Amino acid sequence: MGYKTAFVLIHGSWLGGWCWRETAAILSARQHYVLAPSLPGMGERAAHFTGNITIDTFIDDVVSQIKSKNLTDVVLVGHSFGGVVITGVADRIPQRIRHLIYLDAIVVEDGGTAFSVYPPEEVDLRLRAARSGTTVPVPKSLPKEWGVRVTMAEYVLQHLTPHPVGSYITPLCLRYQPGAGCSCTYIRCTKPPHPLLNEIQERVKSRNNWNMIELETGHLPMLTHASLLAECLETCADS
Repeated sequence: MGYKTAFVLIHGSWLGGWCWRETAAILSARQHYVLAPSLPGMGERAAHFTGNITIDTFIDDVVSQIKSKNLTDVVLVGHSFGGVVITGVADRIPQRIRHLIYLDAIVVEDGGTAFSVYPPEEVDLRLRAARSGTTVPVPKSLPKEWGVRVTMAEYVLQHLTPHPVGSYITPLCLRYQPGAGCSCTYIRCTKPPHPLLNEIQERVKSRNNWNMIELETGHLPMLTHASLLAECLETCADS
């Protein structure tokens, strides 16, 4: 095989595979295999956006990449919105997944959507921003809970791309409970905590066989604390 662990890193809203660059480099230097794709219509794939992207588009894309590279024993990491994606991926190919890591992420049940677990005021805000369009525009400024330094904020804003609204509102169809029987870890970022995730994280605490750990970073540790996050992912993968 030639590597220790296969990590597949899935980004959140408005981001792309670029956000994992430093964390991926650290993991690769430690002899891990790392796949950090941009989801369809996002990141460097934004130019190929089509208006019919749903959550299944994202899930199918990641499943296809894992299969095409014949990856097994995968540690699947989903950040924020990416938690919805990894839940769907694990449900489709549980035999290829060793461990799921939800990084300050959304956890959705069968039939739910990303918007079904967001507070109504946040859903309304994003839908009004999208209006009759097919994407939710990037934020004009970075939320404080993202924890991004002022010196990095411009770089991040320049790389954000609109998020396909269809992926927020189409239901997730699952055969199994979230996690698909795989071992799961939830990483809660606490400095500062993300207010939109409080209810989700309280529910996660009651899940059997799920570990929850805390990371003293903002919502984007892959950008602000790449080395710390890489160490945390390695520890979770070995748990």
